[in-house]
Amino acid sequence: MTILTTLNNTKPMKNQNIQSLGIAVAMLALSGSVASAQFSVLHSFAGGADGANPYYGAPVVSGSTLYGTTDLGAGGGGTVFSVNTDGTGFNVVHSFSSTAPDGYGPLGSVVLSGSTLYGTTYYGGSAGGSSGNGTIFAVNTDGTGYQTVYSFATTAGYKPYGTVTVSGSTLYGMTYYSIGGLGSIYSFNTASSSYTTLHNFVGGASDGSRPLGGSLTVSGSTIYGMTAHGGTGSSSSTDGTAFTIYTAGTGYNNLVNFTGGSVGANPYGSLTQVGAKLYGMTRVGGNANDGTIFSVNTDGSGFSTLYSFTGGATGGANPNGSLTLDGSILVGTTKAGGNANDGTVFEINLDGSGFSILHNFTGLDGANPDGDLTLANNTLYGWTSSGGANNDGTVFALQVPEPSICALGVSGFGLLLMFRRRKP
Repeated sequence: MTILTTLNNTKPMKNQNIQSLGIAVAMLALSGSVASAQFSVLHSFAGGADGANPYYGAPVVSGSTLYGTTDLGAGGGGTVFSVNTDGTGFNVVHSFSSTAPDGYGPLGSVVLSGSTLYGTTYYGGSAGGSSGNGTIFAVNTDGTGYQTVYSFATTAGYKPYGTVTVSGSTLYGMTYYSIGGLGSIYSFNTASSSYTTLHNFVGGASDGSRPLGGSLTVSGSTIYGMTAHGGTGSSSSTDGTAFTIYTAGTGYNNLVNFTGGSVGANPYGSLTQVGAKLYGMTRVGGNANDGTIFSVNTDGSGFSTLYSFTGGATGGANPNGSLTLDGSILVGTTKAGGNANDGTVFEINLDGSGFSILHNFTGLDGANPDGDLTLANNTLYGWTSSGGANNDGTVFALQVPEPSICALGVSGFGLLLMFRRRKP
């Protein structure tokens, strides 16, 4: 965003020569360059006990520490890990086992409530290992107090494929499967350990199906989310939805039915709320069928495709994650596209203008990011599901300094300052 600021003179210029000199200075215009983004790999996963392949969701930042999960770990069960924001102090907080009732294979990140991390696993629980239907777990940030607080069963929703959202003492999430349906929305009260099914997806023109990768956005008593399939799309499995529902489980409504083409199809991530608008991405669709960025009002009106990914060296392709607000700019990742087709980190204005790639992944520094970005202290933190020194994924930091004054001029109307800032 460019801000034009004029400092008007309180007295008119009396000397025409001075005014002419001011115009000349304006034409010369002092300029300052915007500092480039600084990228660093904080950790390259090594597999085994170290963990491998972090997928959906974003790192949790608490002070100078990041927390997240990997799908694989010792025995294949995955991990909860921590690492300092400067890349030191990597630690496995918990290593999932194949022994019931432990979880197995987390496919979403964790959330932090006080000093407790909550998350889900796709397998494990009361049946154990890959035979189980998934869990909700809790563990303290220092690794103590691990427990399976809920084991999913086929009598309700099961196999969660994303990250939970915490609101007060309640967790909200989605499952990929459900009894008599195609996934579900649920809530879990951490104080009373009570589980509630809020909605069972059934697909078709008026419902979604198969939520994959994304989390829910909770705003007061309203929930917003997306499903990878369902809706009125023309494909055999349909093209996905954006939906709303109340936290009480009432009032489910499709806000957007994705139909492919310029509208986009198959969203894997979450919705980002900015005022009365929701922003999100689709994995495919758009002008090049490489995915889209869209906006829609919270009441379902005003849908707009803001940007179509183009792939290749100058564009990202196939976003699997969500958008993060940085001042008046949205930032995100794509799984493919960029110089090496290993994915990108990008930014774009809220109106869809100013798309720019901040980083091209090259393999050694990570490849194929599926997750989201977390912004803290003018630094973006994220991970890649592959690439790095061992091709098991990386945790990275991308610092984008605040730009300085980019132009300065003087005219007969006063002093003109031009700024390009990432934050208003």
